[in-house]
Amino acid sequence: MDRINNVPGAEVALGALEREYQTKKAQFDTLLMQAQKIGLSADATSQQQGEGIQVVDPANLPARPVAPKRLMLIGGGIAAGLAFGLLLVGLLEVPRLLTIQTSEDAAHYTALPVLMTVPELLTAAEAQRIPRRRKLLFATGVAAMILAIPALALILKLTQLFERFAV
Repeated sequence: MDRINNVPGAEVALGALEREYQTKKAQFDTLLMQAQKIGLSADATSQQQGEGIQVVDPANLPARPVAPKRLMLIGGGIAAGLAFGLLLVGLLEVPRLLTIQTSEDAAHYTALPVLMTVPELLTAAEAQRIPRRRKLLFATGVAAMILAIPALALILKLTQLFERFAV
């Protein structure tokens, strides 16, 4: 019997919970609608700002190219090549110039007469090797120069060295 008497009270409590749920749901829905309206107005404002950009001063092309400065690069290349060549000549030839190599050098630098010289003793095979060695060194130098030019061009292209100094 107690259970039957409690049914109307339970229905009243259930109805109160249902009304409270509906009230909270309505408040949530209104807040959700307001948040969506704010998001739409923010999107519209940002789109209007993007559409409102105007060009104040149009771009103009320079009368002559700014980079690369070819005359400066050519002059720098010639100067660097000459400096490198002179450095190599200095490193390779100065020690030879500062030594006495022949009897005429000894007579010149000491101002004394040369009494006796020892001839260079070479076998026939050694005498033949000297001209061959000179020709081989010359051919090696020419081949190295021919291979170094494209290799240097490739290295400069890959490192983009000219583009860094062109600004």
